Amino acid sequence: MKCLLISFFNSDNLGDLVISDILYNYVKIKFCTVKMSYGSNPFGFSDINGMDNVRGIKKKQIFKNNLYILILICRLEKILEWYRGNHKNELEIQIEEKIVENDIIIIGGGNMIFDVDKFSCSAKTFKTIIDIAKKSDKKVFAISIGIGPFVTDLQEKKAVDALNMCDVITFRDSKSKEIYNKYYKDKKAILTIDPVFMLPYCVEDNRSKTDNIIAINLFDNRLVKEKQKKYIEIKNGYIELILRILSKTNSKVILFSTDLNDYEMINEVYGEIISSNLEVMYISGFDDLIYLYSKINLLIGCRMHSMIIAYTQHIPVIGFSWQPKVDAFFEIINQQECVFRYDKIVNNIDEILSCCDAKLNNLEYEKEKINTQLKEIRKKFKINEEILLKMSS
Repeated sequence: MKCLLISFFNSDNLGDLVISDILYNYVKIKFCTVKMSYGSNPFGFSDINGMDNVRGIKKKQIFKNNLYILILICRLEKILEWYRGNHKNELEIQIEEKIVENDIIIIGGGNMIFDVDKFSCSAKTFKTIIDIAKKSDKKVFAISIGIGPFVTDLQEKKAVDALNMCDVITFRDSKSKEIYNKYYKDKKAILTIDPVFMLPYCVEDNRSKTDNIIAINLFDNRLVKEKQKKYIEIKNGYIELILRILSKTNSKVILFSTDLNDYEMINEVYGEIISSNLEVMYISGFDDLIYLYSKINLLIGCRMHSMIIAYTQHIPVIGFSWQPKVDAFFEIINQQECVFRYDKIVNNIDEILSCCDAKLNNLEYEKEKINTQLKEIRKKFKINEEILLKMSS
């Protein structure tokens, strides 16, 4: 039986690439599996250890986004839909052929449907794929999927309606499932976990015997279209926190991100702090990240998958929440007291430092607790394996 797995195989976000890689390794055990990338370049595939060549939003993409906003403002979207429906380009034909020639479509892993401004409609890409599959009478499994946030109720409703066309849905977090259940209560939607929780322990311990090293993963909030004033506020919060950590904890600090697009902010933050105990580490792939994690004692993170990967390597985590999915992660690991609003860092510095001290002073206990919790958390992925087994029989 042939399966088409559609996931984030072409990305400059390492978390997306790890999700896709883990899903592929699970699915290929049950099916003869072909990969297709979700997004604008469906037949492009990133190297999980060579992300240098994929960076930022190209000028062409910015132009296309602005053009689409103009079309929406002028209320020409119906005309655009009619034109696209009657004038398929070569890429759209290739996508349709790839869907039709496979028996089962599995789509998911990562936050596939969300909108950060009122003009976008991320559900359209997802719905286009499902429409082709349903027209060809293919079974569709949306696996460990995330959705949200949305700016408007209409965006949310379109996302849920598109998702509901799938035959089976598993959600990676409770926040995504709650959005779906506002509109649909059916039993085909099941709560599971993010595939990255299944990543095996693979670090070699290179930690210093004398110094604590804290890795801080910063997030550039301009990527979710927040204004420059807000960006400066967030950046100053990061700077103040780092200065306090350096002065109060006697730790070394490494700044990094699992998304290439955050490094402009990271370099700005680094440039405003003079300290021999602060450095930036450029992460261009999975091996780089695992090497970093082999050196550190604690992670303070914004990017959810930087935290999930750290957690699977038995590294204690503290989080800064900028989307509901980050809060959902801390609910899953039952450590809600260890997550703080990313735009309220200055107000919570004392609490953050206390949390750092508690974890650094009890590292062996923290590792044992993570190991125990991981065993329970991973049981929730079993539902995906059961669904795959049924679909393959």
